[in-house]
Amino acid sequence: MSARGCKLHLMMFRRERKDRNYGPTRPSADRLRGRVRKLRILAALTGARRLFSDPSPVLLVAGSIGILLLTLLTSSLQAEPDTRPRLRVGVYNNPPKVFYDEQGHGQGFWGELTESIARREGWKIVWVPGTWEECMQRLGDGRIDVMVDVAITPDREKRFAFGKQTVHVSWSRVYASVGESIQTIPDLQGKTIAALDDSVNLEGPDGLRILLKKFAVKATILTKSSYDQVFEALDSGEVDAAITNRDFGNRMEERYNVVRTPILIQPADLRFAYSSEGDRA
Repeated sequence: MSARGCKLHLMMFRRERKDRNYGPTRPSADRLRGRVRKLRILAALTGARRLFSDPSPVLLVAGSIGILLLTLLTSSLQAEPDTRPRLRVGVYNNPPKVFYDEQGHGQGFWGELTESIARREGWKIVWVPGTWEECMQRLGDGRIDVMVDVAITPDREKRFAFGKQTVHVSWSRVYASVGESIQTIPDLQGKTIAALDDSVNLEGPDGLRILLKKFAVKATILTKSSYDQVFEALDSGEVDAAITNRDFGNRMEERYNVVRTPILIQPADLRFAYSSEGDRA
């Protein structure tokens, strides 16, 4: 608004005060300064600081309306409290079926399935990322409520509760380093083998450790914290062979200098596992 326009509005306002017999009463200096401070805050938010160089009554009225609108807007933008039940879910890196992003949120098949179930049931998922071993320890002591992608075994059934439905079926495959001739379990004699720590591939009832014992094969097992580390050890020549689940192997084998063998073991029934320490099992 131009200076001439502001002056015209001010004259009209003063004439209206006189016509209504308001009298010469003016706001006190303290009240006026208080209003100016409020209006300056509003001006800073709207980029209209220039309007407040002259705290005329017209601008004070307009500013009061602006403050009211700002208050209503702020109140409407306040987020409603999230009252959904929270479910702490463990997630580890085992792409493509399960992994977590930079924010630690579950991704892949298991991530999408978990979020879909949560939306249907009205739950809020709190993802807790970690290594496989860390996640299983957290599940055991109740620091998480649910763990995804867990193969059901007799030993684990003693420690955890499992969902009634099989979610996914997988198995394990042995890989060899370039130049190694490994076609059967006995070919692993004297070899160093990388495996995921506490995995069903290694420790299951039909896992590699049991099979080595059945065939009287002596080999050195080198455990790793992730399947990526398992393949990295094989690629670098640190080990002669490695064992992973077929989903990870199929997805990642082309990224590493590894050789697929015909050795397939340990069919796995994968389900949601629940902490026996919680109340959601």
